[in-house]
Amino acid sequence: MDEKFIRRQPLAIDQEAEARVKEYINAYAASSEGHPFAGYGDDIKLETYELCPIYVVSLRTQYDKRYVNRGQYPFKNTTLPVRTVFKESDVDPWSFKMHTTDRFVEDNCTHEVDGSQHVETCGTCSGKGELTCSKCDGRGLVTCSSCGGDGTIRCTSCGGKGGSTCSYCHGTGGVQQSYEESYTIRDYTGREQIRYRTKYKTVTCSHCRGKGTIVCSSCGGNGNKVCRECGGSGELVCGNCHGTGKVTCQTCKGCGRLVHAIYVDQKLYNTRSKVYFFDPRVRDVAEIYEKDSYRGQWVLDRKEERLERGFFRGESEMAEQLDGFLDKHAEDVSTGCHILFQQAGILRVDAWWVEYTYEGKHYDGVISEDHFYAGVSPITEFGDEVLEKVDKALGGTGTLKARKLVEQAESLDVYDNRARVQKLRELVEKHLNTLYRLGTDLMFWLIALFVTPFLYNFYDSLNPVLRYAHFTNDPAWAPYSWLPAVQCVIFLILLLLARIVLNVTNHGKDRHVSVFGFILAGMGVYLLISLVILAVLLGLNYLGVSIVTTWTGFAVWRVIRFFLFAVVLIIALLVELVKWLWGLIF
Repeated sequence: MDEKFIRRQPLAIDQEAEARVKEYINAYAASSEGHPFAGYGDDIKLETYELCPIYVVSLRTQYDKRYVNRGQYPFKNTTLPVRTVFKESDVDPWSFKMHTTDRFVEDNCTHEVDGSQHVETCGTCSGKGELTCSKCDGRGLVTCSSCGGDGTIRCTSCGGKGGSTCSYCHGTGGVQQSYEESYTIRDYTGREQIRYRTKYKTVTCSHCRGKGTIVCSSCGGNGNKVCRECGGSGELVCGNCHGTGKVTCQTCKGCGRLVHAIYVDQKLYNTRSKVYFFDPRVRDVAEIYEKDSYRGQWVLDRKEERLERGFFRGESEMAEQLDGFLDKHAEDVSTGCHILFQQAGILRVDAWWVEYTYEGKHYDGVISEDHFYAGVSPITEFGDEVLEKVDKALGGTGTLKARKLVEQAESLDVYDNRARVQKLRELVEKHLNTLYRLGTDLMFWLIALFVTPFLYNFYDSLNPVLRYAHFTNDPAWAPYSWLPAVQCVIFLILLLLARIVLNVTNHGKDRHVSVFGFILAGMGVYLLISLVILAVLLGLNYLGVSIVTTWTGFAVWRVIRFFLFAVVLIIALLVELVKWLWGLIF
């Protein structure tokens, strides 16, 4: 077997080799945190040290694929060759010289087969070269879009009313006119004296002549005007056919005849296939096995018109794999598809398999590209133990401890555990969010049950609207007695909205010293929001601003009775209390 394709080669374990392995293991240990194994490579005992290269085998193939199709185009009265080709089956697509390449490209081209052309009448227009306009149905006219065919449009000046209310008489038709009236009085001496006083009488408005409206000067009182677009006819010249009622056939471009021909379409494209070869032991090191790219040396790069089975005579397993590639691509080749050329390559990436003992336990890994990839190591075992502790601590009062362990596992950055660590972090944040929401819910029910009744009395005593109603003792003000209850309902609705907003927010990343800190944080933030809502509503109430209309509040209060509302709150509070206790215990 060629030395270039060696799969495993034991190496001497000397001081230089052991120092090299220790250096890489120490660098691996220093690349992560949260574990007690910094510099543990100095204390290992190297047992196995073998060269086991990684081979990346690739195959690229350039294809030439051809199709035989029919096509047509307008006849321009040009001279055509005598028809000698009548069917697609008579055409050999490979008899034509088309595009070729010596590079891997993607391209398309088309070739018209000489002797396949013949003229036929256009089936779309029956040889007339034109079609009836579909927009106007051949009339040459279309309905005016501005007036909808009526010929008139609503007057924009008066809005179609024909006039406007007279601003002088305000639509009454009459105005007040003053005049002086004389009257006689007697003074204390008995003499008569003439006095004058101003009186008013209603006279016909001179602006509207007693009608109460002013006729629109734009439409003359009709409310409609002649459409400017169509001049009142209701129709416009068709823009598609320009009034002729006919349009050019787009299939034959007005020629009336089409040239039918056979075409050969060519598509150039290429494909890539790749496979990796490892020593069976290396397959257990997932971090190196799942890499997307490698650095190495090309030990094979062969490009030929078409590679044949058995061209590679190196390592037998890779030879079989390359032959499998060729067989797979040969299945795609048919009368319509040929292989132009193929290129095969093998990239060799140097890797060293190491096995060592540390504190009496056996571990292994791979050194490649100046990096140590651990299979099983003290750090991976420690990471597994940390995640097991997370599973045990998660839930109840141990949730914060579980979060610290998850953060420790993240700093370890063990390759196989990354997905599991992410899942556990999501579970921890979900538990902490539940505790925060318990605090929010608890404060909501406390305020709803114990603050609202006092708030009702406070509203009742401060409401200036009610105070005025009591002062006047007018029955018309009686419905305003429901305002305190309605405002309490509004307060509860705002509390519920604040609760929903807080509960949909992620609080799992907040930092508190204990799980009870999340409950208290939820209670504190919600209490602050509730005080702001309360202050705003009390301020509006003190200023006499009603949140809703009286009759709306009356209807709401008729639907939601206070005693029924209190019973529902008590039952809901008991349910939430049981859920909270259950979460703390379990």
